[in-house]
Amino acid sequence: MTNLQVIEHVLAKLPEVEAATKLHATQIGNPLYQELVGFLSGLPREQMLALITIMYFGRDDCTSIVSMQEHCHVTFPDSRAMAHQMLEKSPALPRYFAAAKRRAWLDGIDLDRLPQPLST
Repeated sequence: MTNLQVIEHVLAKLPEVEAATKLHATQIGNPLYQELVGFLSGLPREQMLALITIMYFGRDDCTSIVSMQEHCHVTFPDSRAMAHQMLEKSPALPRYFAAAKRRAWLDGIDLDRLPQPLST
C-alpha cells in the first residue's frame, strides 16, 4: 500500500475505533484499537516513519518535511511507538492528514515518495 492508501485506510477505521473506545473506557482495552496498532506496526519502519512525519507536517509542527522526518527517526524507536503516537491524535488525525495533503500539494511534495532520513 502507498502512504496515501494507508492514510485512507486508517481514516476509514477511526470512527469505529473511537466508538469502541467509549465502550472499553480506554484505547488499550479496545480490540479495534489494538487491531489498528497491529496493522500499522506491521508496516515497514520506513513507511511508518513517513506516515508519522506526514501527520506532524499536517499539524504544522515543522518548516521542512525533511527535518521533521529526521526528528521522528530519532524520537520514535519502532513502528509500534509511532503507531501509538499517531493514534493518540485520533480526534484531530483527519484534519492533520488533510492539511498535510494540502501543504504537500502547495510545496510540490509527493507524500508517497519522501526522502530517507539522513541518519539511517
